[in-house]
Amino acid sequence: MALKEMEKSRLGRYKEQFEALLQEFLDSPSVAELNIGRVQTTNFLHQFERHFSIQRVYAVQGESGKKRIYLKLYKNAYQRSEADFLASIQRDYDTNRFWYDKLAPFADFSTIKPLYLSLEHRGMITEEADGENLGVLVRTRLKFRPSRDTLEQLTDYMVHVGKLLRTIQQFPVEPVEFDLEFLVEDIDSRMRELVTQPESHFSLEIRQAILQFFREQLPAVRDLPLAIGYLHRDFMMGNLLVNGRKLIVHDFSRITVGPGLHDLTRFYHHLELLKYKPIYRDEHVSRLQEAFLRGYGYDAGREHPLFRFFLLRHYITHYKGLVKAGEVPLKSKLYNRWVMHRHRDNIRRLIDS
Repeated sequence: MALKEMEKSRLGRYKEQFEALLQEFLDSPSVAELNIGRVQTTNFLHQFERHFSIQRVYAVQGESGKKRIYLKLYKNAYQRSEADFLASIQRDYDTNRFWYDKLAPFADFSTIKPLYLSLEHRGMITEEADGENLGVLVRTRLKFRPSRDTLEQLTDYMVHVGKLLRTIQQFPVEPVEFDLEFLVEDIDSRMRELVTQPESHFSLEIRQAILQFFREQLPAVRDLPLAIGYLHRDFMMGNLLVNGRKLIVHDFSRITVGPGLHDLTRFYHHLELLKYKPIYRDEHVSRLQEAFLRGYGYDAGREHPLFRFFLLRHYITHYKGLVKAGEVPLKSKLYNRWVMHRHRDNIRRLIDS
């Protein structure tokens, strides 16, 4: 059997499960959350697969409107026990519902709307959110010499992104303690691994210089207040949609509680990577970074030791990810080496400034 036919056959195995999940939803009171009146027709559009799930998209036509919905069947990729697997599905639904309800009162912020959960079918149904992927939008419009209007629009988006992150982090949480020594050890565990890998070009001297920076700065910042709140942990442009003035954030699968600086510096670093590509001008990227920090309300400055502590973690984590990439095409390998070179330069600037 040809590879394409085998793939079609494999995906087709899920058809009955998808149709059963869809019918169960249509027969439930939850279908009213679509706000399109009595459902008249449903049309299958396409199907795709992810590491942890396989999904189908349907168009649902009602008496007063039309919506698209995503049907998601979970895969037990970690080979958990049945009880643990079902509990993880329930947590995912509950997390989505929690954040949808939390952001519902805000006119400018939202997230994906969860509609239905079926543990029997190991599935969840969500409503499609309209909008453009912010990562695609920025990478497309910021290239080369964007117009003044384009820069102003992208800058406005970044202010909005900062406000969204601040909003997420300001919801009350159970207080937790965070020790900066743990952060340093977390970073050093990655550096120790990098030092042992010749292909990383991450020397023992670099590691020792970074540790010396921490030793010098820790006494001055150890007792400073560190804001604790919800952490998305993957807060980046690819997980944001733009619909007019509204921002839709998704993928709360890694949500936890911790220092707000983690997500703040994560997004800042995410933008910084654009500077490594010649199609983007440094001053334009810096403008977006400043707008993001301004929207968040961060005024301590990028030179503040705590900001640099968390930013260093993202540099080291990204560096380690490049080394772990393994066998990649020659073009990607050369680019990754260039990025590692730039990372080493930027790390030097962080610890020397």
